[in-house]
Amino acid sequence: FIRVPAGVVVAYAATSDLDSSITIPAALVGGGLALSSHGTKSALRVGANLSPEPVSNWALSLIEDVVAFVGTFLAVFAPLLIFGVLVIFVIAFLWFFPKIIRALRRMLKAIRAYLNGERYDADALR
Repeated sequence: FIRVPAGVVVAYAATSDLDSSITIPAALVGGGLALSSHGTKSALRVGANLSPEPVSNWALSLIEDVVAFVGTFLAVFAPLLIFGVLVIFVIAFLWFFPKIIRALRRMLKAIRAYLNGERYDADALR
């Protein structure tokens, strides 16, 4: 709930000494990045909470803490490196997002066909 507005505020504050033609897009990008990271974390949490074994929750929490610490450390001491990592993640998102949307549409078509009592071919839904 607070992550997205905080991302906007932090990005705006980091660029507040610059022209408004830079601060406003930076704030929007900061909010977008905060939203995407929040969505990713939420989706991973749902998957981890659905698994019956007890290890995934604490392991995921530990990984989140380590990634947050290392990311903060790199952002302070090696900003170009963290920028490169960020670019790689954005490219990966742009590559995976259409595939995820197509998979969700196929699943919805299969569910709709099942609920309507129709037969459906999984290969035809691709």
